[in-house]
Amino acid sequence: MNLKAYLIRSGVEFEFFEKKETHTAEAAAKSLNVPLEKIVKSIVFIAENKLPLLAIVRGDQHVSRKKLQRALNLKKAKTSSPKIAEQITGYPTGGIPPIGHRNPLKTVIDPLVLENEFIWAGGGTRKKMVKLNTADILRQSKALVKDVTVNQDKSDYSKNE
Repeated sequence: MNLKAYLIRSGVEFEFFEKKETHTAEAAAKSLNVPLEKIVKSIVFIAENKLPLLAIVRGDQHVSRKKLQRALNLKKAKTSSPKIAEQITGYPTGGIPPIGHRNPLKTVIDPLVLENEFIWAGGGTRKKMVKLNTADILRQSKALVKDVTVNQDKSDYSKNE
């Protein structure tokens, strides 16, 4: 996938940042010297009907599978393997952007993400981040805005983030 071409074609404001290779939101935030709540994670899930889903949450949050399932009226959703996530999105885990995937994905964005005007997200590789306007992410993804993050009890979070 060519993320830059997609962003240009879509009229999305963006800026790429090169960094050392990272696999987690914490490492990306440290590498860019930005607060963790300004980083977003784009996490691929697979529903019981084999439908791929995308959850977009702030870097300082974890996805609650129970809340995700309720938001989409699903019985079950599990975090996809890194290999499947890359096949679905066209990007490796640690580099998955919130928009511009190989195929459109049913997407849920946590409202905490939208508290920021701009965020940093996977830029298509583990060595790139992209700064995006959250309004553009919402418009391009056609995401459902729902609380899908773990509150105080972390027993339900997706351990493969």
